[in-house]
Amino acid sequence: MKLSARLSSLAAATAMATAGLAIAAPSASAHSESDLSGICGGGYSIVSDAGGIDGKAKRPVRTPAGTRWGYVYLLYNSGNGNNCVVTLKTTFHGTPSLTNAVLWVQGRDNPYVDQGDYSHYADVQAKGDNKCVAYSGAIANPNNSTVATGGRPEWGNCG
Repeated sequence: MKLSARLSSLAAATAMATAGLAIAAPSASAHSESDLSGICGGGYSIVSDAGGIDGKAKRPVRTPAGTRWGYVYLLYNSGNGNNCVVTLKTTFHGTPSLTNAVLWVQGRDNPYVDQGDYSHYADVQAKGDNKCVAYSGAIANPNNSTVATGGRPEWGNCG
């Protein structure tokens, strides 16, 4: 399945969740970029991404109108070969709303997804060494009328 088809599948999953089919999950509390390694666990660091902010795998999560509601990050742990995607809310921080983190690993048919009504962030981890990955995140406003999205849909960070 092509990555664009996977993105369409994610959009459909997000639409279903915004229709009220998502299961609420407990919130967690991260407040800044420095908290990311604590979310993913020890040994993780933000990887390089030429199209990201400051050359890092940090992408804005924006509404269709261009308003930034957070950031989505890609981290890697060279000790265990795992990638971690974190969608960190900056708008609606502390308020439960649909939030997701999505990690595609090349060669796998379906992405790894964490999605729920979170107050601070969503995160997902998966083995990704010697594979290319893509990542994305989404944040909805509390009444689910608008969804902000961001990430890198192209394969990268291979190896």
